[in-house]
Amino acid sequence: MDVIFGLGQAGCNIARRFEQYSQYDVYKIDAGRRGKNCISIPKKPSHEAYNAAEYPKFEEIAKEYEDRDVLFVIGGSGNISGASL
Repeated sequence: MDVIFGLGQAGCNIARRFEQYSQYDVYKIDAGRRGKNCISIPKKPSHEAYNAAEYPKFEEIAKEYEDRDVLFVIGGSGNISGASL
């Protein structure tokens, strides 16, 4: 795997653990997330609302990794997990 995306608080916490290894590109996606390689998305009231929204910044970055191995980490209990759909 070459790139790791963490979605939501749990996913970001797990992805952050890989930052110590230089062979991985690590991105953290969450509402209000700031910092290096972070993608902040607006907070939504429900799982369905996250699913219905579009995320152009994430889609742009994901295109760069189409031909690489990707690990996408999600903690499914939060509403933000709907953004993975």
